[in-house]
Formats: sequence, structure tokens, C-alpha cells
Amino acid sequence: MPGRTTFSTRNPEAVGAASPARALLVHLSGMLDHSLGGTRCRTIRPIAHHAGNLPRALAGTVRYATENLGRTLIRVDFDSGQSLMVLPDDVRLDAACALGAAE
Repeated sequence: MPGRTTFSTRNPEAVGAASPARALLVHLSGMLDHSLGGTRCRTIRPIAHHAGNLPRALAGTVRYATENLGRTLIRVDFDSGQSLMVLPDDVRLDAACALGAAE
């Protein structure tokens, strides 16, 4: 559309170095990525969702990752009962699990 300005989200390559969860994901091609399934993680900031807020440092278990509209989303089952799609920048994988997955 002429005259229309489009804005993109963050540059994925630039974010990859800053996000431990993103660095461990295998390349997604429109399918579900179960490579991190079962990995424990924690929120690194409060996350707003339809039923309220998830607090910082809330633990959960990764189910899978997927790509939608050019961004990676991770499905996490949190210990408080919520199951949400979050951005890789919103969670940090537990150190012991992340080291095992990277090898």
C-alpha cells in the first residue's frame, strides 16, 4: 500500500545473543519444535495475560516452541497452573537443563 509505513518487531539476530532460551532453539519451519520439551524455566519479568499477571521468577516446564508471524513463541506450563505462549525473552531456562540441551 503506497504511503503506508510498516514497523517490524525486534531484529531476531540481535535478540538471539541476549536471550538464552532463543539460542537453544533449533530452526523452526512452521512446525512445533519439541527439542526443549520438559526443560524447566523461570519468568524473568512479570507477564500480563488474560487472567491476570504471572510474577517474576515463576517456574514452569517448556512443552514446545513454534513460529508465528516471524516470531518464536514458547508454550510453557507454569507451576501455578497457567499454560501460556510466551516470548523467548520472557523466560530463562534453568542452568542445568540449558547446559545439557546445548551439548
